[in-house]
Amino acid sequence: MTSHQFTVCLRYCVTAAVTLFSLQRIASADTQNVVFTIDPTQSTLGYSLTESTYGTFTPVSPGSNVSDVSGHFLVSFNPLTDTPTSVQFIGGDGYFQQDSDLTVHTVSPAAQVQYSNLSWDFSSPVLTSSNGVFNAATTGFTVLSGTLVETPPGGAAGTNDETGYKGTVSFGTWTLSQSAPGSGDWSLAVSGYYLPGSNSPTTTEKFTLNALSTAHFGASNITTVAPTATHADVLGGAAATGGVSINLPGDTNGGTFSAQQIPNNTGLSQQAIQAAQANPIFAASTADLSVHPQIWNVEYTGLQSGQDATLVFHYDPSLLPAGTDQSQLGIWHYNSIGKDWEFGGTVNTTDHTITFVTGSFSPFELGVKAVPEPATIVLGGLGTLGLLFAKLRKRYA
Repeated sequence: MTSHQFTVCLRYCVTAAVTLFSLQRIASADTQNVVFTIDPTQSTLGYSLTESTYGTFTPVSPGSNVSDVSGHFLVSFNPLTDTPTSVQFIGGDGYFQQDSDLTVHTVSPAAQVQYSNLSWDFSSPVLTSSNGVFNAATTGFTVLSGTLVETPPGGAAGTNDETGYKGTVSFGTWTLSQSAPGSGDWSLAVSGYYLPGSNSPTTTEKFTLNALSTAHFGASNITTVAPTATHADVLGGAAATGGVSINLPGDTNGGTFSAQQIPNNTGLSQQAIQAAQANPIFAASTADLSVHPQIWNVEYTGLQSGQDATLVFHYDPSLLPAGTDQSQLGIWHYNSIGKDWEFGGTVNTTDHTITFVTGSFSPFELGVKAVPEPATIVLGGLGTLGLLFAKLRKRYA
């Protein structure tokens, strides 16, 4: 069998038409988009393959068929209900990624399959349940990055770019639970697997996902804003550590104002990560703060076109590295329209607040104002990003 035939047999015998569906947002003003950060110490992606010509593939080395997983899910549900009855996975933001290669082989005849840098984005229709356990079998995914390398006996390796591949989870469950009623401390676990296409009578390829993710989002994270309101607070507002306040023009469309603190950069979207990696000044600005990053995901639904709002963030000085000059602090904001990070803000070192004027929302991250010298920018671009995105190495190069 030639390399091409091996690739075609494995690749296309296990791939069938993908079930496509249109996303229907949950029709309720109570639902919120919540970032669930994956815990890589409790999350794995496994791979197995059996093929008629080569038999069962085994790990090249112990554990090479299992990878840790990192990233986040973006989930729409009602966080003010102790047992939500519906959830929806929002595509275009969340992702999960393998943190090491998946490599299996056969010894005689010698053949090898390797998946590298796989990153998937989940999306779904509205999923319903009465007990917090949701059927995952209608959850779809799109591969954001990754390669498949197949090496047949005595032949040259063939490489396939997996980007853009679509599929639907074959079997599994999502389990959404809260640590205690009203706590806002949520966990989202998934246990399931994906069989590419329908496989074939002689080939079984299987990806197994077991992941645990967490989020904090409760009554303090969200407030309703009247159209004529000029001020609103969440998480205690600018008077409380970690809180956020918003000052409005007074003639908005009202709606809801929310903020969620996310623990690290894996809670950012793929686009925001790519933009950060391409911005060495961002890297240099946030590097010293990356051990305990202070990041807020902020949403406000009521601004009219052309309007600006003033956000006030209360940063936690206890999380700053020793010797940080607080007068140099500012805020980086990822503008999803321009697809770049913008730096600004006015710091009050007495109140530990930073004021930032914006017409768009989503991620805001603490940084420092000092603009690096050109030599520092080069170092930032080459080295500091590796520190900032250690968990994201080579995922979005």
